[in-house]
Amino acid sequence: MTVNDHCRSNEVAPEQGTGADDRGRDRRGHRFRHQPHLQGWTTAWSFSATPALNCPANPAPPSNDSVRSTMTLAVEHFGHVTQLTLDRQEAANAVNVEMALGIAEAIDAFAADDNARVLVVTGAGERSFCAGGDLARLLELPGHAEADRAGPLGFARLDPGKPTIAAVNGHCFGGGMELALWCDFRIVAENAQFGALNRQWGVTLIDGGTQRLPRIVGYGNAMWMVNTGCRVSAERALQMGLAQELVPTGQAVSRAHEIAQEIADQPQPALLADRSGVAASAERSLQSGIDFEAIAGRAVMSDPDVVESLTEYNRRQTPPA
Repeated sequence: MTVNDHCRSNEVAPEQGTGADDRGRDRRGHRFRHQPHLQGWTTAWSFSATPALNCPANPAPPSNDSVRSTMTLAVEHFGHVTQLTLDRQEAANAVNVEMALGIAEAIDAFAADDNARVLVVTGAGERSFCAGGDLARLLELPGHAEADRAGPLGFARLDPGKPTIAAVNGHCFGGGMELALWCDFRIVAENAQFGALNRQWGVTLIDGGTQRLPRIVGYGNAMWMVNTGCRVSAERALQMGLAQELVPTGQAVSRAHEIAQEIADQPQPALLADRSGVAASAERSLQSGIDFEAIAGRAVMSDPDVVESLTEYNRRQTPPA
């Protein structure tokens, strides 16, 4: 069979890396919106092309004519669940420098927020999760202020220490696929497509793709995807282990929130300890990993709340004399 017997055309999406401006998004500050299927509040960060890219906790919106917006990230809070939405729909949610800096800042904020327990990452609209790095500004990405600490696209080297879920809709190519791979697991809509479409542009995966992809789908599948640059359907992604759940188009975010809420409702110390053990397994020998697990596990098992809970359980189970 040929490559295209297994995956769709490997032509790049027309809108990938267009670098189109997000016209009409020329304000910076807080935006609040209601979504019918979710209850929460939203903070939308619009970054200008000026050097001052860090948003204060409660920024005062400047006048429209003082800011030229080049991208938007929406950070929404639903109890213990945080949602990060890449929102450059005119450019297939491709990542430019401003967005990369915003992603790094959002991950840092999630990690530092004691109330935030699970992060859901998605792309605005149904056409694209993220088409990768913005080709019009791709050469700028490896050299921005957070590239060495966080990675060129703002996430590869960061670990918030808490569960992360990708809700994948539409195109998930190149650096966008790397962002989905960065998450702990992926809930995928039926219209999703994955691929290392950077292949035809002669650029590399530089945000963890060559390392995380084989760990997730295996050596052969990773080599097949990386060498051919083909598109992989949502159904094939599920078969390969690239996706963990396949849902109807339009339902990836809502399903990811259902799972995120279930995770957030669990006792957190044990969950985080087990997550850290699984995360460490990729870079440790079996024996070293077991040692790591034992240290983390013993710390949790000696926690006073855990001891009290188990003691109370045993007391209730012991029949009266």
